[in-house]
Amino acid sequence: LDGRTLTWVVESCRPEDTRQSFLLEVVPVDPDDLPMRRREQGWLGRGFPFGRFGVRFDGRCLARQALPDFPVRALRAGRWSREAGGWRREVTTIDMSAAP
Repeated sequence: LDGRTLTWVVESCRPEDTRQSFLLEVVPVDPDDLPMRRREQGWLGRGFPFGRFGVRFDGRCLARQALPDFPVRALRAGRWSREAGGWRREVTTIDMSAAP
């Protein structure tokens, strides 16, 4: 996490690791910062294909995604798996409330 950008870095990355779409769920400090249609759910989803925001090189993968311009309480990041019917997997939660 660098300012308003989240970067994924995977040291050992195979081509098949980049076939799934990545996801980023942004949980705001204030739910009123969300668009009206997202306030009840409490988070803003940003899914994206690896090929649009990522690059694979020297056996590594790197993907970047800008965060919205509002205070963030938590981030949930992971990948979509079409084989699993769209279920999320490898989801990591980043608690932003402890960040300076």
